[in-house]
Amino acid sequence: MNSLKIIFQELVIFNNLEFNISLDEFYDKLLNDKIMFPYFKEIVEQNHLEKHLEIITDFWEDILFQSYKYKNNPMQKHLDFDKKIKFSNTHFTIWLNYFNTTVNEYFKG
Repeated sequence: MNSLKIIFQELVIFNNLEFNISLDEFYDKLLNDKIMFPYFKEIVEQNHLEKHLEIITDFWEDILFQSYKYKNNPMQKHLDFDKKIKFSNTHFTIWLNYFNTTVNEYFKG
């Protein structure tokens, strides 16, 4: 979590639209990665990706803009999902790499 804190301390985001575009790009990278796709397969197959992105956008907007839109427990969601498909350090490293790359492509701090 410290890595994310450092990123956000230096990040300059001008508006929500900019952020949404970068979030879409981030998810495109995840969905096109053979190692990461299994974590999103069910969402994609059930055509719930748009709804998922709305929820994730609320989460990140709460962190970045203090909007108080997100109403779930993100840790519990991931713990529950881990029972279906195990997360590993490798997965988090890949996720963090895509996240950092996307942030650096769109924003300058």
